[in-house]
Amino acid sequence: MRLILPLLLACGCADGELTVVDAATDGLTLDAVSERTDGAPPRQDGSPPSPPPASCTPGQRVSVCGVCDADGQPALTMDDPECTPVDCAALERYELRQEDPATVCVRLRYETAPGTCADLGVCRTPQSPGACAGPTPTEVARVEAECETITGCAGPTPPNPVDAPAGTPCGGGTCDGAGECEIEVVDGCENFAGYNVCESGVHVDGTPYCDLDVEPPDGGSCADACREASNVLCLLAWQIGDEICQQGMPVGCLDQGEHLLCRCAR
Repeated sequence: MRLILPLLLACGCADGELTVVDAATDGLTLDAVSERTDGAPPRQDGSPPSPPPASCTPGQRVSVCGVCDADGQPALTMDDPECTPVDCAALERYELRQEDPATVCVRLRYETAPGTCADLGVCRTPQSPGACAGPTPTEVARVEAECETITGCAGPTPPNPVDAPAGTPCGGGTCDGAGECEIEVVDGCENFAGYNVCESGVHVDGTPYCDLDVEPPDGGSCADACREASNVLCLLAWQIGDEICQQGMPVGCLDQGEHLLCRCAR
């Protein structure tokens, strides 16, 4: 009895090799078929995957911000005539900042990035990611005097440097409304004119005194301040508290500091 196999025989005419061919092997030799049936992966020829079927005609406009690319697929364009150009100037605003001892107003500006498209079918707006670069701050106003201030400088409102209102507290006194700080002379402390006199009184030993709020140059002491102010002795000294003329931690008359409350004899 003959056994008929479902195989087709083909002759390799160049070298006389007999090759087994059928639909399942696609022209592979018996050895190759054996490799595949043993669980090895199918052969890979290294070619890139086939592109998806074309869905549009290359160069065709398919939507707002969309054009058909060379592979027949919708692709994003940078600009579209139906999109309104982005204007990042609408985001510009003013902001007040404190840079002791100065008060500064800055303008925050944004740069417009190129392009009017955000995505296929979507036009770019100032709120689109990457549409407006920034902000970049630019100083437009500055005041440093105690009795000067800046109004406005918020949102779209530009700054307006003005004199502080009369009665605004300043170093040892109040603003006069014309940009100057008026320091009230405490009774009995006239010889300390030009200094920030906080109060006057009588010390426990009976010595009349004037308390001075001072910021000694180069970190001096209260002894130095009292001598320079009126050639008198220092009775007591403190570090300045949280506010002007407020007693903080006690220190010695010879202790140096940047901001002191000095009790000077008068």
